[in-house]
Amino acid sequence: MNPGASNDYDARQGKLFDEAGVPGEPMDPVELVLMAYFDTAGLSVNYDKSQGIDKYTADDANDGVDNTTRRDQADWQYTTIAHTPFEPVNNLAWYGWKHYPELFERKASHEAVIENESGMTMERIRVTADGHTVVCEALDNGQSARLPFRVENDSDLELEWQWREKTGELHWRGGMVPKGPMVQRHIMTVDADGEVIYRAVTKTPIS
Repeated sequence: MNPGASNDYDARQGKLFDEAGVPGEPMDPVELVLMAYFDTAGLSVNYDKSQGIDKYTADDANDGVDNTTRRDQADWQYTTIAHTPFEPVNNLAWYGWKHYPELFERKASHEAVIENESGMTMERIRVTADGHTVVCEALDNGQSARLPFRVENDSDLELEWQWREKTGELHWRGGMVPKGPMVQRHIMTVDADGEVIYRAVTKTPIS
């Protein structure tokens, strides 16, 4: 950490490109190129989809160090990644320590099943439920993919993908994922019109 860091939100902040490098020395050219890229592309943190914001904001650590100041959506998204201070690595360690029983406990999971019956190749497939996203890079016609996932709350499903053969992103939202204790297999069949046929079946312990 740079001793001259602003530390606006943490006692010792994480990565902030604006203040990176050795004090008194020129900034690394790689850092400058990355900052220019992030600014040109307009890349910022996705407040709604980022899991790190909620998990690594250490606002109840009680470890003798000042708690993280919780930021709202405007704080995280008003500028690009290049000028956004991230949480420090020790916040990740704090989260692991606080939640380690949950991290190692084996739990039954839901399963998203994507069936490609479109006649084309699906790419960049993303399934999101309760803010958690699972991905599949590509799925040929006639193939299927199984993606396990868990939720903490009842949620619908969001399916996004692109075609290899033509441009544009497609989007579907629907279904119902219960937080438990029942777990299901959520089957989404994509047809030749790009429509999604959804059905859910209850998973058995060995399925």
